[in-house]
Amino acid sequence: MNNCPTPKSVSAVFFQMRYVSVALILGALFALGCDNAPPKSRGFPAQNSPLPVGSEMPTLTAKGWVNRSPADVEPADGQVQVVVVWSTGCGECRKRIPEVKEAYEAFAPQGVRFVGLSEDPEVVTDFEDTIKKLEIPWLNGYGTFETVQKLNVYTTFALLVVGRDGRVAWNNGSSDSGKLTDAIQLALVQK
Repeated sequence: MNNCPTPKSVSAVFFQMRYVSVALILGALFALGCDNAPPKSRGFPAQNSPLPVGSEMPTLTAKGWVNRSPADVEPADGQVQVVVVWSTGCGECRKRIPEVKEAYEAFAPQGVRFVGLSEDPEVVTDFEDTIKKLEIPWLNGYGTFETVQKLNVYTTFALLVVGRDGRVAWNNGSSDSGKLTDAIQLALVQK
């Protein structure tokens, strides 16, 4: 008797293995939370909704800082601050950085402080290279997961303007958010 499998039995085994593989992959994705359920059902807000206007701004912390001294993190009393939440691997962030750079060039000379926060866990060559490549001049913190959670940011790009009173004056998560430059200008004239 020949113990070699027949072509028909080999193809049946491969056919069954394909279905088992698909089932295992789908099961793993579901277990990791990669289902099609809306974000809110997975413990996150349904949309990006940074701290609402009027909220007190938490202290900004990071594992480390690039581009400037950590002393530049906290604004002086009465200083307007722009907080940029971004990530080096975020395509949307790369598209939006020029808008923030334009605002920086217009308002940093007026004393507005800009701070970037990235959840990138470590300062790695890629992080510093991305900052140089995009020519980002403001202070950037890495390893900011806890701070970003306090800001109620659950996407990889968010902007907040902090007024002279240390409270959120504007964020890009509301439907009527308008332009960053308009928000900064308004924060500068408010006392």
